[in-house]
Amino acid sequence: MRFLLLCLLIWTAPAQAHPLTGAKSREIHVQVDPDDGEIMVLLRFPLSFAFASALAGQTDEEIQSAFLTTEGVSGSVVYRLNQSAYEDDYEGFTQVLLKDYRFEARGQVIEPIIGAVSLISGKDVVMPGAGLISSQALLDMCAEVPGKDYIGDVEVAMQLYLTDIFPADTLKIAVTTPPVPLPSTLAFNTHVIDHRSTPPVVITHAGFLPPAIKLTGRNSQLLGDWYRLAWLLIPILGIGFWIRRIRQE
Repeated sequence: MRFLLLCLLIWTAPAQAHPLTGAKSREIHVQVDPDDGEIMVLLRFPLSFAFASALAGQTDEEIQSAFLTTEGVSGSVVYRLNQSAYEDDYEGFTQVLLKDYRFEARGQVIEPIIGAVSLISGKDVVMPGAGLISSQALLDMCAEVPGKDYIGDVEVAMQLYLTDIFPADTLKIAVTTPPVPLPSTLAFNTHVIDHRSTPPVVITHAGFLPPAIKLTGRNSQLLGDWYRLAWLLIPILGIGFWIRRIRQE
């Protein structure tokens, strides 16, 4: 079932030297919805990733600055989430979160449908570890508290649906963030897990920007074949039913 959920746990953090300091790794989980056979993608990433290029001076995007506030702390600039801004423009905020992700199948770009969004701060909450179950748990963690949050300590969990493609279709996922200069002290990983296969296919890239990743869903081919067959048989069986009914009448 699709639902919209936006959660935020608030904490005010100390100043950070680099916009990505304190951020953790990115996870991308690909699954098949057991109810309707649609491909689901669960994204989990630090909120600062969504603003990385702008904060590093690589881009000049006004839509991003609207969702941030800044203040000087001990001679450093601290970037915090502007809660009232995203509450007033939820659609614009989700566009910022998704702007660096592109999904392709059958040679076409697939526009994802947002099912759920959660923003969770790790200061006052025991943050779940890595993995699908832990990332899904973030979608259920919700406590609305007004305030500001340092973006380096907020994690984003997004449930997306990719419609009009088959469960076993090859899926290409690209992170399109412009290159961001990083100090040698910062290191990130991107973990992509295709749960359509048994066992799941796990791809890990060391670095902030992974190359485009192609997932074949190879072991889910049988599921895809039955899915295609069902769509072919439904109209055929329906026509046969009406022919028999006409003959009986």
